[in-house]
Amino acid sequence: MKQAILAVLTLLVFGLPAPSPAFSRSEPPALQAPANGIRVANFGPTLSWALPESVVTQLQLQVIPANNDGAGLDLILSPAPSEFALPAPPSWFGLLPDMGYTWRVRVSDAATSVGTEDASWSDWSEGWVFRTPTLSGSSIGGVSPQIGAVADSLRPTLVWSDTNSNGWYYEVQLSKDPEFGPNAFLYYELRHGALTNPPRSYAVPSQFPLEPGLRYYWRVRPRVQGDGKPAAWSPVFTFTVPGTPSQPGGPSGRVRAQVTAILSGDTIEVNVNGLRQRVRYLGVAAPSTVPPECFGAQAAARNSELVEGQLVDLERDSTDADTGGRLLRYVYLGSTLINAQLVSEGFARAVSFPSDTRYQDVLLQREAEARAAARGLWGACNAPGPQ
Repeated sequence: MKQAILAVLTLLVFGLPAPSPAFSRSEPPALQAPANGIRVANFGPTLSWALPESVVTQLQLQVIPANNDGAGLDLILSPAPSEFALPAPPSWFGLLPDMGYTWRVRVSDAATSVGTEDASWSDWSEGWVFRTPTLSGSSIGGVSPQIGAVADSLRPTLVWSDTNSNGWYYEVQLSKDPEFGPNAFLYYELRHGALTNPPRSYAVPSQFPLEPGLRYYWRVRPRVQGDGKPAAWSPVFTFTVPGTPSQPGGPSGRVRAQVTAILSGDTIEVNVNGLRQRVRYLGVAAPSTVPPECFGAQAAARNSELVEGQLVDLERDSTDADTGGRLLRYVYLGSTLINAQLVSEGFARAVSFPSDTRYQDVLLQREAEARAAARGLWGACNAPGPQ
């Protein structure tokens, strides 16, 4: 009897299924190609790795741009592949030129699709870096306006071609200055060449039309970000804006305009040849109306009394416009320099505009006289005007 019971117990013990082993994550894949640090030959490189010997069901791939500056990839692939070809333009507009991209993979043996926080994921492989090919503006050509031609409007659309099909993200510059320097307003934009209409184009914004009768210069280059070096610019393309630079009646070197609105004590809106422009008085600063400053409302009212609705002459100095697109000008009503008139009466202060100092001595003298006589803001405000 004892032997029978012992046999039954033996069957019960040794006949039970073996307990499940403790969970063990897979080893991470070993990266193979492209070699770490290499510059790849194209914008659709194939990434490859060796999967671990254990069973894996899915793989996560990450491609991360240098400094996280640009598009990347974060994919979960099932069944787990041993390579993946990054799509090149136009299938995917992702990789930018001359940039480093870090890539890595990891695997899971989970039987069903799992999230990225699931415990079944292996550790990440080491991260390798590949660098994309360089691009240059030398492959870019100007299409419209035709080089040297007259544009069709004050707001033309610039169109360019690119013989390199890998170019898709561009920097565009447009200026009256052939050197694209600080002495003229610089139109500077980034454009996704595949998304603009027409492709590879930039339309001058309606709020910042070009000045009539003047020659403009523009250029384009592929955009580089992250740890890359800026690409070379395209050749410089030129065109002329339709119209004449000024109306008859203004003194030589000045442009005749009609004042259509008073925006503040030192800013007006004018109409030049049918084109509305904002003008900031050079060499002066009036107290603000927004936000309100002491004597700001009075300065705006006096500016309105002097020039609203009047024909004035606009004279530029070295700088054409500020970063907000306002023209920087000395404004004349007949022989009266309005900039100086406002300072003389205490409605504005004289301020220095770097490189624009033609009448600085006159304006400083007028300010000293107004201050001594406690005119306008000098008598009314403890902290007169902007500093």
